[in-house]
Amino acid sequence: MTVPTNTILLVKTVTGRLLLDTDKAGCPFRLEGGDGAWTLTVQGVAPGTAAEIRSLVSELNLFYFEDYGSAASRRKWWLYDSACPQHQYDESSLALTLQVDRRIGYSNEHTGTS
Repeated sequence: MTVPTNTILLVKTVTGRLLLDTDKAGCPFRLEGGDGAWTLTVQGVAPGTAAEIRSLVSELNLFYFEDYGSAASRRKWWLYDSACPQHQYDESSLALTLQVDRRIGYSNEHTGTS
């Protein structure tokens, strides 16, 4: 199995407002799970950012990207919860954990013909 050269997590609201970009913020994270339970744990999340995410937890959309060395090889997933994501934040370690029940692969490429 090929290992991605870079992974990025974007935390956005349903209206598209960006709350956290792990790449720009320098926050390491891990994605674990499958079969209807996906857990994302992000390290180094500032308390203010975590509080804002918590206040908007019912409006979150998560976007996960894996890069394999070129733009053409980027894999993309949309993660969300059918009800409301589970949220935990440990202020002493600055660790934010979100759990959702849906993950859908997607592409921005237009495949139709005109």
